Amino acid sequence: MAEDVEGGERLRAELLKWKELKSRYPVELKERAVSYARKRRRAGKTQSAVAVELGLSPMTLHGWLKGGRGRRGKKRPLLLPVEIAAEKPGRERKSGGAVVVARNGVRVEGLSVEEIAGLLGRLS
Repeated sequence: MAEDVEGGERLRAELLKWKELKSRYPVELKERAVSYARKRRRAGKTQSAVAVELGLSPMTLHGWLKGGRGRRGKKRPLLLPVEIAAEKPGRERKSGGAVVVARNGVRVEGLSVEEIAGLLGRLS
């Protein structure tokens, strides 16, 4: 048991380092945190208690444990299919560049191809 606690402290230190850098956690580090959390859950700890041990928010740990799966247990894709369509007649834009319209209706106009690529890179 002392080995688990010591391993948890090392893992917490690594996670906090990445958190302070305000950078994405490496996949390998997330996998180690999930493995540790599952062991602690089998030992009777709550998910919230394990999150506190690791210095994570309960929702972050919850998401990692679900493995990026949505409410119905299906894997959520990082990117969705897109449709490229011409502007509708009478709806000419005043700004130049591309228009991105999300399924939820959010509309972003005036981006160059490079800006769209940068946006998609930050979102993935």
